Amino acid sequence: MSGRMVWVTGLGAVTGAGVGTAPLLDALRAGRSSVRPVAELGGLPAARAPDPPRDRRARHLERSAALFLAAAQEAWRDAGLGDEGAAVSDPARCGVIEGSSLGPLADALETLRARLATGDGALRPSGLVRFMTGAGGAALAHCHRLRGPVLHLSAGSVSAACAIGEAFQKIAAGLADVVVAGGAECPLQRDVIKHFRLAGILATPIDGESACRPFDARRTGTVLGEGAGVLVLEDAGHAARRGARPRAVVSGFGLTCEAFSMISPEPGGAGVAESVHCECVRDAAGRGAAHVPEAGARARPGGERRGRGGGRPARAGGGLRAADPRHREPRPGATAVPGRAQRRAVGRA
Repeated sequence: MSGRMVWVTGLGAVTGAGVGTAPLLDALRAGRSSVRPVAELGGLPAARAPDPPRDRRARHLERSAALFLAAAQEAWRDAGLGDEGAAVSDPARCGVIEGSSLGPLADALETLRARLATGDGALRPSGLVRFMTGAGGAALAHCHRLRGPVLHLSAGSVSAACAIGEAFQKIAAGLADVVVAGGAECPLQRDVIKHFRLAGILATPIDGESACRPFDARRTGTVLGEGAGVLVLEDAGHAARRGARPRAVVSGFGLTCEAFSMISPEPGGAGVAESVHCECVRDAAGRGAAHVPEAGARARPGGERRGRGGGRPARAGGGLRAADPRHREPRPGATAVPGRAQRRAVGRA
């Protein structure tokens, strides 16, 4: 790699807390969970995201892609890149990487259910776009006339992390100046939920306690949610020339495969340990960045061993430094307390 510094210059989100990063931040500060029983799913505890703002460019997109587009548009505006990429020096060096485990699967299954129930066998031309993986990223590229790589990446629960890692590597290697990267997921569909339940992954509330209990020894499983989160990653020099400031600095990324189970973590945490000991992550740590293992399975039974977790063969680790050097390290040994917010000065995430 060329060693170019990579900044995060834009943030966007659509979550159970609401549309945008502001309601998400408010919920985090208040210690307010978005998980609640969903009546149409038989009372299943889940985090359902609101519908994204109406956008004519999303009219043919399924829900996951529409959520990605909404979050990506917010991140684009937050980065100050302008309409149709006005602040991008070369559209051919600006790309999009959309990560999703299921992509349009839930919407396709629900559409099939409806067709079988009504006997409607008519197909629509818009279905070609609606059920195409990566349609949300492609729609963003069309909105801003971007001509760089536009990709869809699927790697289970670390799909979005891998998308961000790939974006980092492209910029650090000098192959791109700006990459919009992140992920979206919409698993709240009857058939999808049934398969999660049959696999023994879903949490069951006990004695009225919260179903979502990551990092807790009393956890009973994971809780499904839908939404999207997107970052704008940018070459530091490109960002500085247009007057942008960093939200954070990405310093490294590592990816490995446990080759142990399709849904359960390797008990010793070997895959996660290997991902954060990749050469590029070690180099990042040497520059003062903390490693960040994927924590997708910490709420699953058996998903945490020796402080590590993960539930799919892919493992992602990376280095992320806060842009403000006045921030301090998190307190060593900090623990999560269900339902209670904790104030901590965070220097690295």
